[in-house]
Parts: sequence; structure tokens; C-alpha cells
Amino acid sequence: MSQVQIPVLSSEGKIAEQLAVAASVFGIEPNRHVLYLALRREQINAMLGTAQVKTRSEVRGGGRKPWKQKGTGRARAGSTRSPLWVGGGKSFGPRPRVRFVGMNRKERHLALRSALSAAQGRLTCVEDFSFLPAKTAASAKFLKAAFPGEADASKYVLFLVDAVEANATLKPSVSNLANVSVRTPLNLSIADLLNYKHVVMTKGAVKMIEEHLANV
Repeated sequence: MSQVQIPVLSSEGKIAEQLAVAASVFGIEPNRHVLYLALRREQINAMLGTAQVKTRSEVRGGGRKPWKQKGTGRARAGSTRSPLWVGGGKSFGPRPRVRFVGMNRKERHLALRSALSAAQGRLTCVEDFSFLPAKTAASAKFLKAAFPGEADASKYVLFLVDAVEANATLKPSVSNLANVSVRTPLNLSIADLLNYKHVVMTKGAVKMIEEHLANV
């Protein structure tokens, strides 16, 4: 299978060369249905499931019958904790529960390969980020040079690194920039690849992704 080319950026943000990557990972025809299932799985599994309302057995008060059963002309009432009363319990409200949607390994890998392939044109690469000092101005200058002509080049950029330790200055450098995140291939999600406008990867991260997904 032929290879796909990804532009490699220099420390000045200019395209220095093209990196050949595996087409089986970065150049397949995206499977939209599997992408939808994987994104839905991520969103559902991220729900905390902690929403809770009180039923009539849990709200305070209502231990005494409000009025006698007959002779008042009013409807029968046994407790002020009834869902019919203001301040009473709630019927059929949300209760704590665990939400989990599974997906087999082949489908998860296919979804990642589909998302990476769909991101073609938004993927760039660098050797590493050691050239960036721990200063916001330095990372903003690099992004402006790498993505010229945009209203705000610092927005919606995902930095994908092979090891956070090897790029220790990267997080402090971009932490004050809006909508800029740092990830590793181990915690890469479908939502990241679909939502971020630009993905800047280290060569080490590209190698990790290929090793993980190429032989599926």
C-alpha cells in the first residue's frame, strides 16, 4: 500500500520536509458509521451518572396527615411529601447509575484510523518540541508562523507528543493559550481528532501510532 505524506515543520513554523507515513493508518477511506459509534461511546462513557432527585421517601417532612380524610371538601391527602405537592418528592426523576458502552478492539482501532485519515490536511509534524521554551509568547509565535492567515492561530490546536517528559516545557508554554491541548497517543480520543482544527505531532508520536495501529 502506498504511503501518505505529512508536512514536517521547522522550529520557525515553516515546512521543512515531508514525512512518509503508513497509508494503512493515515490514508484509509474513513468508516463514518464506526466513527459515529466510537464518538457516541466516548461521550456516553464520559457521563458521570450522578444526577439525582429525591423521591417522596427522601424529602423532609410530611409525617402527619395534612387534614382529616372526610368532611373538609378537599381532596384526600395523606402526606405533604406527595409528588403532587410543591416541595414534595419527584416521580421518575434521574437516579445515580453507571453508563458504559463497549466496543471491541478492531472497531476502536478502525475508528482511530478513520479519524486520522479524515484529518488529512490538518495534520503536521515536528521533530520534537524541545525548541519551545516555557513561555507563552514562544508557542504563540510558532503557531502564528505555522498557520498564517488565520484570525487566531493559537485556537483549536492539539499537540500530540510521544512522551510528556521529553517535552517538559511544552505544557507550560501552551497552558495560557485558549483551546490548545497536549495529548499522548495513549490518551488520544476520537473527539480530539474530529474537533481540533490542527494536530501537530512529534515524529515519535507518529511512530507510536503506526506501531499501535498499522498491523490491525
